[in-house]
Amino acid sequence: MPTHDKRALGNNLFDHLRLAFSETDMPRYYFVLRGPDGEVHDDQHGTELPDRTQALAYAKQIVSELKEAGGYEEPGWAMGIGNGNDDEVVLLPFGNACRRH
Repeated sequence: MPTHDKRALGNNLFDHLRLAFSETDMPRYYFVLRGPDGEVHDDQHGTELPDRTQALAYAKQIVSELKEAGGYEEPGWAMGIGNGNDDEVVLLPFGNACRRH
């Protein structure tokens, strides 16, 4: 089999596996940024994660990165985690999300 045919076969197999794993039954969580003045930044796409524990860990990571970037020092910032059914699963205040030691 010529080398280019092997590559094509490998790429097709990889594409098939990626498609199979992307069509999971994992729940989709939405991460909504809430400002102290009532400003809301919705997550339009959401993220598939295995469970609430992973969703909370993901939210903490996002909050940590936002705080490190600056501009979120004012009290009242929070990350809401929703499940796509218009239910807010968790409201995570930025001050509680990651404490520096």
